[in-house]
Amino acid sequence: MLFHEFTVKIFSLPRKAIIHFIRSWLFNVFWGFAITLSLSSSTSFADEFSDALEVRKGMISPWYIYTPPGNNDKHCNIHVRIGVDGGASTIRVRAESTSLGHYIPTLKVDLVAEANGKIVIAPEIVARDTQHLIDDSLNQLAVKGTLPTDSICYSAVLGMSGSEDLVSIRTFLEELAKDRRLQKAVVVSDAETVWHDVFKKQGIVIIIGTGHVIRGRAAEQPDKQISGFSAPSSDKPSAARFTHDYDDCMDEITLFSSNKIKLFHKKSIYIGQKEFQLFPRAIPFFFAQQMQSGKSDVEQRAFFSMVQVQNNKKYAARAKEMNDYRTNPESSPDFCVEYAWNKAKYDFLRRFDDIAEAGMGNVPFVIQGSMAEPLWDDLSPDEKSSLEPLKIKKKPDALGGALKIAKQLF
Repeated sequence: MLFHEFTVKIFSLPRKAIIHFIRSWLFNVFWGFAITLSLSSSTSFADEFSDALEVRKGMISPWYIYTPPGNNDKHCNIHVRIGVDGGASTIRVRAESTSLGHYIPTLKVDLVAEANGKIVIAPEIVARDTQHLIDDSLNQLAVKGTLPTDSICYSAVLGMSGSEDLVSIRTFLEELAKDRRLQKAVVVSDAETVWHDVFKKQGIVIIIGTGHVIRGRAAEQPDKQISGFSAPSSDKPSAARFTHDYDDCMDEITLFSSNKIKLFHKKSIYIGQKEFQLFPRAIPFFFAQQMQSGKSDVEQRAFFSMVQVQNNKKYAARAKEMNDYRTNPESSPDFCVEYAWNKAKYDFLRRFDDIAEAGMGNVPFVIQGSMAEPLWDDLSPDEKSSLEPLKIKKKPDALGGALKIAKQLF
């Protein structure tokens, strides 16, 4: 009887109140589920890694400093510093030789691969793809310097997107530690490595590539994250969001037309088997992030992106294809391309309002990523006027920033 009365009372409320009640209930259920999962995992994390892991406060993100147990090699005469930049669609590695037992000239190798570098999605696969690049860079370094491969060891600073989840960080580090040559691994956010390349005391990093994140700090103030709380397809602006907005526009047009317009329309979704196996853990994590970020239902793409396990590599390529078409003077105007691009520009400008509201309106900023410069270049002089004095002209080098951190630590 009590349940019946409760049900009658709930459904007699205004529609908005009912929706709010349902959303609050869902939040409690899914957030509780996510906490339960992460508590058991985090406890295990602390038990197994308490002696091997040190967490330090970085300039704009935590540093997870891991010393693999048993990997100390007394015969390591040649030490190599490795810098890694992992985005949602590419992983880049730079290897730089140092010496422990004898002098050798400094040697450098840069490599890049199209692969998912967002460690919250299939961290084992991200680690293996990263390891392949590290192996190739060490082999090339050995050839360049005619170095004995059995005397080489290395330490790495890895600026990875999606580095907020301890469970994923643990899995990622465990996989990397299988290489006995690894002496130390430091996981930070991808924005942290950019920050260290450009700034010393204060600054803001705006990354707009496949996904989007803003992290920064004003002098003598705590660091702040302005955006980038979810999967790439819910980050605005981003290559993922740009392509989704185009697809949404095309969906509405093709509903009223028998002609299928295929120029930039949706491509098939790719599902990676190993990534799909991680989906039960990823869903509550991302769902909780959605709720925390305060984004509206229309903006929420993270949950659906995780269910579908979309291939992030396609976003940047499609975004470039659309923007090249848009800027080609010989192309015919495309309403949906312009619609999606103008939304991206609007979101880009709105992020500067968010920065100002966070108390960093007068802090220098640097932009990075495949979508960043095209968006900036398309702003009008009036739109740029108040921002131009704060924009750092230098093109950031995330790998250079990673190696700067490496030189501080080892």
